[in-house]
Amino acid sequence: DMSHDIRTPLNAILGMAAVGQKNIGDEEKVEDCLKKIEKSGVQLLTLASDVLDLSQIEQGELIIKEEPMCLPQVFEETVGLIRRKAAEAGLTLECTSVQVKDQAVMGDALRIRQILLNIISNAIKYTPAGGRVTLKLTQTESKESYGIYCFSCADTGIGMEPEFRERMFVAFERARNTTASKIPGTGVGLTITKNLLDAMGGTIEAQSTPGKGSVFTISFPLKIQRDVAEEEKKILANRDMRVLVVEDNELNMEIMEEFLKAADVQVE
Repeated sequence: DMSHDIRTPLNAILGMAAVGQKNIGDEEKVEDCLKKIEKSGVQLLTLASDVLDLSQIEQGELIIKEEPMCLPQVFEETVGLIRRKAAEAGLTLECTSVQVKDQAVMGDALRIRQILLNIISNAIKYTPAGGRVTLKLTQTESKESYGIYCFSCADTGIGMEPEFRERMFVAFERARNTTASKIPGTGVGLTITKNLLDAMGGTIEAQSTPGKGSVFTISFPLKIQRDVAEEEKKILANRDMRVLVVEDNELNMEIMEEFLKAADVQVE
C-alpha cells in the first residue's frame, strides 16, 4: 500500500545514512551506502511526483502546453533515458520502426516524454530477464493542420488477467501477480498516463495474455508546424546532403537512418 511505498525508501535512506556515518573511514562501505541512498531517493521522488500529478488531475489543474518540438527527437531522448534500465534488467530493448512524416509539431514535450516513460518502464518492470521490449513510433495520418501519431510498446512479460485490464487505469490498483511477486510500484502510472492522453485528445489501448506479455498502443494528435517543416526540407534539398552513418550498434544505426531519411537526407 501507499504507506509501505513511502516508509520503505525513507527507512532505507535513514538506515544507510546511519551506517555511512559509522563507517566514515571505509571508502568502499560509504560508497555502497551512498548508492543505496540515491536509489531509494529516486524511488521516493518518483512517488512524490506521481502523487502531485494525481492531485493536479483531481483538482482539474492539469495543463498541457503547446510548444515547438521535434517528436522523433523526444522519442529518441526517451529511449536513451530508459535503455540503461532495460540493460540492467537483462532485457533486449528494440525500436523496430520510426516512421514520422511531419516531425516538427506543437506539443508538450515533457508530458509526452512522461507518457512514453510510464509505458516503457512498466514493460521493463513486468518482463523477466531474458525478455524483449519492442517499440514503434509512426504517423498514421494527417488531418488538416494535425498529424495523428501512434506509439506501441510490446513486451514478453507476465501479462494481465482480463479482469485487471478492466480496472488498470484506476489509481492504486495493481494486479495480483505483481503484488505477489513483490514487484515495486504504486499503481498510479497508468492512471496518470490515461489522464494525460485524455487531456491531449489521445487514446490508450492494451492487449495482453497472462504469461505471454502485453502490447500497449497510444494514439494522439499534434499540430504540425507546416512552415518550419517545409523550410527544413527546402534547405536540406538545396544542400543535396549525404550522410555516412558509422555505428557499432546495429539498432542505433537503424534508428538514425530512419530519422535522417525522414528529413530527406541521403544515407549510407
